[in-house]
Amino acid sequence: MSPAEAPAPARRPARGLLVRHGARVALTFVGLILLALLGLGVSLYHSERSVYIELLAENLARAAAVAGEEFGEARDAETLAILVRKVADLTGTRVTLIAHSGLVLADSQADPARMENHAGRPEVRTAILGGKGVAIRSSPTLGEEMLYIAVPAGDGMVARLAVPMTAVREAVNRLRYATLLPLAAVGVLGVALVLGLTRRMTEPLREMSGVAREMAAGNLEVRAPLEGPVEVAELGQTLNLLAANLSERMAEVDASRERLETLVAGLPAGVIEIDRDYRVVMANPAAERILGFRLDQVRGRHYSALVRSYGLAQAVRTVFERGQSQKLEVELGEDPDQAVHVSVSPLRHPSGGAFGAVLVLEDLGQTRRDARMRRDLVANVSHELKTPVASIRALAETLAAGAAGDPAASTRFLAHIQRESERLARLVDDLLELARLEAEEVSMERAVIDPVRPVVRAVERFAPLMERRGLALSLEVCGREVGPPGWRGWSEAGDADRLDSGLRVAGDERYLERAVANLLDNAMKFTPEGGSVRVSVTRHEGGSRDEGSGRVEIAVTDTGPGLNPEVIPLVFGRFYRADPGRARQGGGGTGLGLAIVKHIVQHHGGLVGAASEGPGRGARFWFILPLDD
Repeated sequence: MSPAEAPAPARRPARGLLVRHGARVALTFVGLILLALLGLGVSLYHSERSVYIELLAENLARAAAVAGEEFGEARDAETLAILVRKVADLTGTRVTLIAHSGLVLADSQADPARMENHAGRPEVRTAILGGKGVAIRSSPTLGEEMLYIAVPAGDGMVARLAVPMTAVREAVNRLRYATLLPLAAVGVLGVALVLGLTRRMTEPLREMSGVAREMAAGNLEVRAPLEGPVEVAELGQTLNLLAANLSERMAEVDASRERLETLVAGLPAGVIEIDRDYRVVMANPAAERILGFRLDQVRGRHYSALVRSYGLAQAVRTVFERGQSQKLEVELGEDPDQAVHVSVSPLRHPSGGAFGAVLVLEDLGQTRRDARMRRDLVANVSHELKTPVASIRALAETLAAGAAGDPAASTRFLAHIQRESERLARLVDDLLELARLEAEEVSMERAVIDPVRPVVRAVERFAPLMERRGLALSLEVCGREVGPPGWRGWSEAGDADRLDSGLRVAGDERYLERAVANLLDNAMKFTPEGGSVRVSVTRHEGGSRDEGSGRVEIAVTDTGPGLNPEVIPLVFGRFYRADPGRARQGGGGTGLGLAIVKHIVQHHGGLVGAASEGPGRGARFWFILPLDD
């Protein structure tokens, strides 16, 4: 996982913390406002009733005192009744005039004669004693709760005014509404101000949180605003500095990762990374090539899907358990050449624990094939050298033993020694040439040439030889017979240069001539006297690559003993020996000529092949080269 990546859950707590912080600040202020308003409202709610009753009592007491002066001057009951009703109308209250003994003298709403003695009323007792009596109780006469105010009047009488508590409650409620509604409005305004203030306080932090989330998501180009209070601006500046530093570190990490990925991708050895759960995390192209898989198909799967080996499983387990690197060889199939050398190393945390492992695979297939080929080559070369060396040694010993005195025998033996030495020289030359070709140490010139030119030169070289052997040689270029009988004089007369086939290939003319010459030499050796050898140059259009699409085919066809179908895939191998049905005519070869042809053609990006209709029906050897457009 790249350092720019961050899990989604890790981005949520910052925002949630910020939201909870703003909510706590807002709730704290709102709570304080509501508590203050609630306390004030409760205090007003209860104090307004008592204050109102107290003020009402003061007003009624003053009114009762004024009325008492009037009551003191009246002497008869009728006058008192008139005064009581008059005062009641003026004050809007119930007015009662009580004698010192508690006898009711007059009442604005009831018949005094039917009313009980009021000497036991608390407000009346207080007024008789010269004070101001205030009481709230239910009136036995009217049957409702009343507020009573009693004050002394003239001649020892008591003037009492009463107001229904329903009226008092209505007045108190109106007063409460008049005070509590503005208080509630003030509370709503305060809450709104607190919320706005909280929003202004948390908005810069919310912007910082958004910037931090963008950075956590990998966008390191985003920057925090530097506006607002000094503390917020300093926080934004610090966050921007952090982003700049992190961007630089990420660039360094990305560059290092790219260099490492390029290095791993270019390694000839396969590299596979697995995690602690034995699942494939990464693999380079070499590993895909060696084991034959695609990373996108196996990523996240158990590594045993790529390599099934008990030894490898034990090695990986040891790496995870002990943290020790392991090395072993693993065979990938029944073919012993399909094997890899595996090095398993742990990937460690800074704390020291292994969180994964790296498998480094070295393909041993080519190494084992090369070793087998070297062994086979040594065996074949030893076998090939043994015969001419033994023959030369035997002939030399025979001459030394006295055969040199016989002119006829010595001439015959010396000719035989010459042939064997020549064969030995050809074998050594071919071995050296083949070794250079296989090791790719041959420097071939690349030029655009007409492939007919090296073919004609090879034909010119072999025409006299085949003529002496009694073989008919012919050349066909793009379906047209070319050249007079006998091939001498072409180069001098310029006839070969006029054979422009219109074909062009990119290659080395000298090596292509040698490839054609080897095919002609092979045909000449295995074609009996009276037979024919035909060389053809053909352009192929359309079809598949194997059929020569956009290519030129150069073929040599003979009328020799032919090939069995089962040996056709083997004829281009080193030191291949023909079966008895295709015995050599006119001396043996080195067994390397066709192998050299194969390597020359492969160096030119071409294909080689052979075909035969069966023993006694001749054979056709060909190679195909890509045309140069």
